[in-house]
Amino acid sequence: MRSYENKPLKVRIPGENVGSPIKGWRPLDPMASTVSWYFKEILLGAVICFTLALETIGFALSANIDASQGIHAAWILNVVCGLFGGRPGIITGFSGASTALFRFFLPKPVYGKTVGEGIEYIYPSVILCGCLMSIFGLLRLGDRTMNILSASVMIGFCCGLAINICKSQFHFYEEKVCEFNEMTGKKVCHEEFVRGIKAVWMAVITIVVMLVKEYLPLIGRRWPAFKLVPSPLVAIVVSIVIEYAIVRPSGSKTPNINDVGPFLKETAFPMPFWMQTRFYDETKLILDGQGWGKIFTQGVLLFGIGTVESLMVIEVMNQFTATVGHNNQHMAVLGLANVISGFLGGVGGDAMIGVTTLNGLNGAEGRVSSVSCGIGIMLLIMVAYPILNFIPVAAIGGIMFVVVIHIFKWYSIDMVICALVPSRVGRILHLPSRKVFRSDVAIIVVIVLLTFYYNQLYGILAGIGINFLVFALQVKTSGGSWSYLWRVLNTPIHAERTLDESCDRVFYYVRGPLYFKSFRVFKTLFDYYNDPPKIVIYMEDSRMYDYSSLDGLNKVCKLYKSIGKSVEVMNLSEMSKLVIQESDGSRGYCCCSKSFGFQWMLGDIVVGGADEEKVKTAKPKDNDDTSNSSESNSTAEPDENNSADKAEAQMDDMVEAQQNSSKEPHHMPSVLYLQK
Repeated sequence: MRSYENKPLKVRIPGENVGSPIKGWRPLDPMASTVSWYFKEILLGAVICFTLALETIGFALSANIDASQGIHAAWILNVVCGLFGGRPGIITGFSGASTALFRFFLPKPVYGKTVGEGIEYIYPSVILCGCLMSIFGLLRLGDRTMNILSASVMIGFCCGLAINICKSQFHFYEEKVCEFNEMTGKKVCHEEFVRGIKAVWMAVITIVVMLVKEYLPLIGRRWPAFKLVPSPLVAIVVSIVIEYAIVRPSGSKTPNINDVGPFLKETAFPMPFWMQTRFYDETKLILDGQGWGKIFTQGVLLFGIGTVESLMVIEVMNQFTATVGHNNQHMAVLGLANVISGFLGGVGGDAMIGVTTLNGLNGAEGRVSSVSCGIGIMLLIMVAYPILNFIPVAAIGGIMFVVVIHIFKWYSIDMVICALVPSRVGRILHLPSRKVFRSDVAIIVVIVLLTFYYNQLYGILAGIGINFLVFALQVKTSGGSWSYLWRVLNTPIHAERTLDESCDRVFYYVRGPLYFKSFRVFKTLFDYYNDPPKIVIYMEDSRMYDYSSLDGLNKVCKLYKSIGKSVEVMNLSEMSKLVIQESDGSRGYCCCSKSFGFQWMLGDIVVGGADEEKVKTAKPKDNDDTSNSSESNSTAEPDENNSADKAEAQMDDMVEAQQNSSKEPHHMPSVLYLQK
């Protein structure tokens, strides 16, 4: 039988491995074979480069720029970030968020050109964006920025991004139609969707590519040899076979990359942007007040949206590896990569959420995979560029639609429906009264709408503002004073870990408010792998305020469940119970169970229900008074007249407990590593 001890655990941070000459270039598991680990990382990078190349081509063509500019930016960003200290496992490139902004910056290219009017202002804007990112990282603002991004803001960001990507793909299925105007004597051209047999073949290619891209990895679960075959590469090969073996011999034709934006020998190698006469016209770059204002505006927007997306992708990679990455270091290096990309005629970029997710699912955990991916894309553009011209654009559209499916948070639709449906209709349809607070749903909807009609940065800023306003009003209402709100914002969350006498379960005593600023720290307070099979979490000295707190507790449950352990939550405050009731409804079930790792009262996390006598024996002596008072309060009816005083007193107790706990060492891991 395994023995468990109350001992401090070694902190694991990516890039701080013993004996590693370059940070992040060794496996997180020191027992892994070095040669096999390097081989795995190189192979994963080579596999993922095909996915990144195809997505980059799709994004570039959608953003009214030449595909070669996006490809050069992708390999430069990955190589620079991989070599100089980016977050391990992160794949960077010209992303969907940047695509949405570029469509806002550049009009559609005129006939005979592959870039939109105003491309000359993009290069200095990308360089400015890189400088701002580096300053942002050097000033250590990454962690502070993550603290203001709630779970609702992240959901709205992903949904808005997916909708924008989906909307930008339909131009692949348009063609230019010109008609002669007899009154003016000129030819008038416009774009409309393809029709007839051409539309049928394009739809067939798109659907086949989507099916191959989505379901080929499932075959790898049964036959592991197929895991080494990149599904995007197979999908593109199938589309080329359909195009040149079936469609064209039958007398029809669909457009390929050579028709819309061909890769040429002149664009195969990067060069300073002022030497790229194919795209750059120095006479159109007017550096007057209006020109500098345009560069500044574009640079700031690219910086804002690139920073938010990169920090979110780092959070995704943190969940895959159960480690905490260096936000500030990654942003500083990403800024350097954008500066180099802008000088060499690239369009910059940031961390890509879709490709990084796939890289994490495949098991990548080091920077070697990023460098390998960048080198693979560099070889594609410099050596194999003639082959890329044969790819049908309908296949690119199919790849991008699969990306949309994976980025969009589908459970958010159920959240919105449950929140907006009236109570009477909900009772008829057997739906909970509300899935989450309506304010959280409003944040998601506002971000999506502003992203759709304007750009994502405006949507994110509006979502953050609404989130702060709602939280301040909620806390002030429960506490009764602005000083109470100030204490909530400045009280950190922490936990004490204590083993039961029989060592068959562990108790966590959480202290501090749990909300959008602290829910990421909350997830790092638990020793997932070294804990016994049963975990009890005491929340008597903590309060849940919003959907982010529920999301944080859900992530903890899912991590424990993935390794076969059970979680029990005890002594919730009245505010925490309200948050749970909002997610559960009044009938004890959840209408969107797939969005959570548990169903309250029915699922993995059980509220209450532990053996109280055994729990008391494992509780520290200095917490006996707090425990007794908490248990007595949980049985008493809440007094509405004294709710403000109780909230003030509870916050005073939390602050005092935080000060007392800082005097004594508690063996709590700050960064955890979940072994697979």
